[in-house]
Parts: sequence; C-alpha cells; structure tokens
Amino acid sequence: MNSKCQLLYLETKQCDESLVPLISIIDGCGHVTPPLLLQSFTLTRKRIVHYTSFDQRKRSNAAVLIGGYAVIYLKKTPEEAYRALTSGSNSSYLPFRDASFGNCTFNLTVLDCLQGIRKALQHGFFDFETFDVDEYEHYERVENGDLNWIVPGKFLAFSGPHPKTKLENGYPLHAPEAYFPYFRKHNVTTVVRLNKKIYDSKRFTDAGFDHFDLFFLDGSTPSDIITRRFLHICESTDGAIAVHCKGEG
Repeated sequence: MNSKCQLLYLETKQCDESLVPLISIIDGCGHVTPPLLLQSFTLTRKRIVHYTSFDQRKRSNAAVLIGGYAVIYLKKTPEEAYRALTSGSNSSYLPFRDASFGNCTFNLTVLDCLQGIRKALQHGFFDFETFDVDEYEHYERVENGDLNWIVPGKFLAFSGPHPKTKLENGYPLHAPEAYFPYFRKHNVTTVVRLNKKIYDSKRFTDAGFDHFDLFFLDGSTPSDIITRRFLHICESTDGAIAVHCKGEG
C-alpha cells in the first residue's frame, strides 16, 4: 500500500448463485460511505475503483453491492444504477436463483435486486442509518434461531422448530420453547407452519401464541386457497407473524 492507492477487500458471505445477503451490502456501503471518507482528507481527493474477477457469480455479487450503494447513498434510481453497470463493454450479468436443488424456474436479475432495495427504502423495511449489524449477524446464525425480519414488526422468518433442542450431526435444532423469549420481546403473536408437522402446535398455543398450518411442498408454489388463507391471517392478526418451513436435521 502506498500514498497513491488504498485497497479495501470486501468478500460477500456466500458465493453460489443465490442472492447477496443484506449484511454484505451493509458491509460494502460501510467502507465507502461519505461520512467515513470525509474523516480522511486524503481519501476525499482520490477516486474509488470497485472491481472484481471474471467469475460470473462474483461479477453479479459485485454489481449488486455497488448498485446498492448507488441507490442507497447516491439516490440513483434502480434503472440509473443498472444502466451504469451495463454501459460500455460490460456484458450481461448472471441472474440469481433460489438456494434449493433442482432446476430453477425463476431468475432474479441484478435490476430486480436494486428495485427491491429501493422498495425497502421507500416503505421503511430497511433503514441504513439504524440497521443493527450485530443483532442481524447474531440471529441469522442457526444456533441462535436463524431469525430474519422480512418486514420489520410484521413478518419474521425463522428455522423450523423440532420436538427437542439438540445437536444432530453437528447441526443445532430448536424446540418451540427456545423461541418464546424472543417472540414475546418483539410482539410476535402468531406462528405459521408451512411444512409437515414435526412438533406439536399445542406447545405454541398453550404458551399464548396463535398457530396455523398451511402446508405445501417445499420449493413449490402455494395454491390460491393457501395464499388467501395466509393473507387473511396477516390482515386479521395483531402483532407480528413468525413463518417457518422445514428445519434441518
């Protein structure tokens, strides 16, 4: 490193075809946000070059990172940010897919991701200034419940409970009771199970939570009836709704 160049190395937390996690966007923006750069007079006089390898998956990850920065901090529209990424000699970007096995029936483009970031900002689902990185990283770990707020205060995704809290082949499994303290603290009043029954739902209802079963095959599309039931539950529920499909193990 010399006076003319400072290298910041960023690595996304996953390298397959599934989506760049939110925490990587937070981390990337945190290295190049104006407040941090203004702390150093020398950095304000330098250009920042964002680059990656020729690996198609890493190119898509890098595009979402810098595009997310443009939408969050430079106030670009998703279309403006994406246009800059595809101008000149840049080729198209590999789309993202879900993390399941088998053929992918729906591709998520870089532009889709940037539009999602913009929508989250518009509706207050995500606030870069108040986002708690430490809390996010703690609860996203499987041993801590694999909890993730999809819509803050309304929809929480979590790892499917098991009859007993235990380690199975090194993988942490959690009984329903393991989630009670967090649910009560964050006003989660309802649990929706989307997979086959593994635990007794009475363990939630006896503790004061509402519980609903809306089973459909993992990786498939829910029927219209299940979709309408889910929407009815959401619209008639006071408090937040915790949703899970199958757990591991």
